[in-house]
Amino acid sequence: MHAPANIQLIGTEVAIVWDDGLETYFTPEKLRASSPSAETQGERDIFGQKYGGDGPKNFAGVQVLGWEQIGN
Repeated sequence: MHAPANIQLIGTEVAIVWDDGLETYFTPEKLRASSPSAETQGERDIFGQKYGGDGPKNFAGVQVLGWEQIGN
């Protein structure tokens, strides 16, 4: 897995330059829809029952205001 070498906000998109030199651009809507949050993906209880994940699927108007690296 490649690590981000540089992250910038260019216009409304998040631009990531990876350690292998490749660049990827993400719209805020795509980032929010891909979030692993319970709102977008749901969560399972100890019995395997899924709850949530039925929140909005259209994230028009979402903006990236900043970011912070957490973890590895």
